[in-house]
This record gives sequence, structure tokens and C-alpha cells, in this order.
Amino acid sequence: MSNFFDFQLLRSMLVALPMTVIILFCCYVASTVHLPLLAVMLSGVGIGFLEPKRGWLLALAIILLMFLGAFLMKTYLPLTVKQVEHTQFVAYLTFFPAFTGGFLGSFLKRALG
Repeated sequence: MSNFFDFQLLRSMLVALPMTVIILFCCYVASTVHLPLLAVMLSGVGIGFLEPKRGWLLALAIILLMFLGAFLMKTYLPLTVKQVEHTQFVAYLTFFPAFTGGFLGSFLKRALG
């Protein structure tokens, strides 16, 4: 049995960071919440496919990075009220599509062999 924290998990964590930046960019440019939530779901599927047994940890990393990014966007970027509301709403809802997508991605990885 291998270690839980190994080089593969670190590399996957480094993949989760750009995924979160893409999600935050979608929050910044989108006029509705559908595009960012789709990006969260696809990121969840990607990390679940990448790490089938530890995808939940990567989904948790994306959730925490989303909260941090939403706070930083609200604090340091010139956002409209609508953009701030969208970013906060997506940050609060990130939990559901990230974990659901992670489960779906790990299921697909195991089903495909």
C-alpha cells in the first residue's frame, strides 16, 4: 500500500490550482452563474478521473481555493455588484458540483478500466 500523500497527489494538486483560476475567470466574465458552475462540474469530473481514490481531496482543494479567490476578487478587483454576487453564489455552491463531478469522474475512470 502506497503513501496517501505522494508525488502523484502533489502533481494533481498543482493541476487543481489552474482549474480554480479558470473557474474564477468564468465568474468574472459570465453574466449568469451557469458557466462557472459548468466549469466547476467539469473540473470535478477531471480531478475525479485524474485521481479516482483521492479526488475528494482535490475537490476540497478547489472549494477552498474558490472561497479564497472569491474573497480576493471581491477585495482587490473592481467588480460590479452583480459580479460580486455571482462570484459569492458560485463559491457557496462549489461544494455540490465539485464533489458530484469528482464522484462521476472516478466512476468513469473505474468503469473504463
